[in-house]
This record gives sequence, C-alpha cells and structure tokens, in this order.
Amino acid sequence: MRILRQNLSTDDPLERIVTLYALAAMTRAPEDVDAFLAAFPVDPGLFLTLQDAEWRLSATLGEGIADFLLLLVHEPRTRDRALPHLARIISNKGVVENLTAEEQDVYVKPYLGTHRDTFLLEGTSDFALSYLYEEERKWACGAKLTELLLSNDPDSRITALLMHRRLFDPDAARREMLQTCKQPKPLRDAAHAILMQRVLDYTSFMKNFPTDQATVEAVLRTEKRLYKPPFHSLAFSFMNRGDPHDAAVAAALLRYGNGRLEAVERHYLQDYLKGESLCGDSMVTP
Repeated sequence: MRILRQNLSTDDPLERIVTLYALAAMTRAPEDVDAFLAAFPVDPGLFLTLQDAEWRLSATLGEGIADFLLLLVHEPRTRDRALPHLARIISNKGVVENLTAEEQDVYVKPYLGTHRDTFLLEGTSDFALSYLYEEERKWACGAKLTELLLSNDPDSRITALLMHRRLFDPDAARREMLQTCKQPKPLRDAAHAILMQRVLDYTSFMKNFPTDQATVEAVLRTEKRLYKPPFHSLAFSFMNRGDPHDAAVAAALLRYGNGRLEAVERHYLQDYLKGESLCGDSMVTP
C-alpha cells in the first residue's frame, strides 16, 4: 500500500490510473474509490491504452476493471459515476467479448439502451487488442505467484492460489497448483483449507461446502481479508446450478454474510434463490 501511494506522484497518466484502480479495488476506502472514478480516462488514447495494459498484464481477458465498476454500480453512492465508465468499456470492448453479465445487469442494460452511442469511439470496430499466449501471460505474473506459493506464510500461499484461480485458464492454473502444492505446508485453520480446496478440488469444494454460521463467517472473513475479485468470489460459485446444496449454501451466505458480502453479491444471490439465472450463463469458472 505504501508503494502504491508513492506511485501516485508519477507524471505517467497510465501508471497513475492503474495505481488508483489498485488502491480502490484493494482498500474500498471511499476516498480511494472516488479518486479512481474521477481519474478514469475519457480521452480515447489513454482509455484504449488502459484496456490494452489490462489485457497484457492481468490475464483476466480484460474483465477485471469492468467487474469492479459493476460492483460500484450496485453501490448507491457510486452508481451514477461508475455507470458511464462501465458503459464506455462495454461500448468499445474490442476483443473483450465476455461482458454479457455486465451488459444485461439490471442497472446497466437500461443505461446502455439510451447512452451506448454516446460512448462509442470512432474506429473502435476495427480495434483489436494483442492476444497473449499462455506462456507470455505466465511471464507477466506467474513467477511472482510461484514465489508466493512457496512462502512459509499461509496467507501468502492462499492469496497466490486465489489470484492464480482468477487467471484466464483455470484448468491450467489448477494443474500448476497441484504440481506446486503436492506437499502443501500446514494451514492455519479450516477457512484456509476450504479456500485451498476451491482451487485444488473444485468438485469436492462445491459438494461439501458447509452451511453452519461459524464456518461460513470464517471463510468469508478470510476471503475478504486476502483476495476477493468481483464476480469471482466464493459467493458467485453457488449461483448458477440446480443442485439443492448450492441453494442451501446461497441461503447460508445471505444469512451469515453481513458485512462480508458486496451489494452486488446480495442482489444476485437473492435472484438465484428466487429462481432467476445470471444472464443465462455462468459468470464463474471452476
């Protein structure tokens, strides 16, 4: 955090907006969120450069900032300021095609219906971001994650697992995790073990996730403290299948998730329990 705040003195506009995004997403402090929303680029050149930078560096197919903005759209305090930025991304998404959930969201869809043309940049229909192959993506972030996986600190290892899971290719990530964690070091508590199981054995995680208050609260508290990316959180794992256990877990998350669930997670958990799907397709990856 100290390093990020020092970076705010930079004269490089791209580094500054990326730093503000990192601070806002990590702290969720109102002043950091406000600074990010105020600085989000409307200049076409910087906007497209930011999209390209996210595509090249994060291995999330350019969805990370869009997901975070949708999270802010579901917060009444930031809704009106986040909507135009998210609409700009959706209207000029280039090869970032997997934004169906964002486009169909209850707040975003009507806004796009009346504003999409306002944000469409000329010539972006031919704009294409450079595709990075898996090895190039690993070069960008894999070395640091591997270093964290070998750490003696359980928090660092679990955070690395959760970060690796958010990358574009979850199956490849899981194989790499299994190889690296063949002899996992002792974990601090049950919450760590459950979050690790989500990466290493997703089927068992979905089948056996507990619904008692103490465990649900502990896992949500640990996830929020370590790493909880929008729309790839634990809660979104249990929103799209017809398994009765999923519904029981979703109900437990709502019941015991006070202070640990985002407004957008509560919205979609409630829709799921009412029988409504997330835009017809799963928003999560195993």
